[in-house]
Amino acid sequence: MLKNMYSIYDKKAAFYLTPFFMRNDAEAQRVVQQSLMHEPQSPVSTTPEDYQLCRIGSFDDTTGELFYEQVEIIAECAALRVQAGPLDPDAPLGDS
Repeated sequence: MLKNMYSIYDKKAAFYLTPFFMRNDAEAQRVVQQSLMHEPQSPVSTTPEDYQLCRIGSFDDTTGELFYEQVEIIAECAALRVQAGPLDPDAPLGDS
């Protein structure tokens, strides 16, 4: 199955965080939103305006091949933080 490869880009420090893999952009945005809500002390949560969610390629989990693509900004983390709602560090992470 082909999965998209995403990374959070730090605009101030000018580097990408460790990539992660999701089926589509909506799923990646949801994961970042949950992280912003449940990890209030993380750098991305404390200064979301400094970060962007980017799609950087794809990964074939059958062949192990990585395919790099032109970086596409999917969302500004500050906008995802606003959409996520109030911080709730004690709430369990959901599977939805």
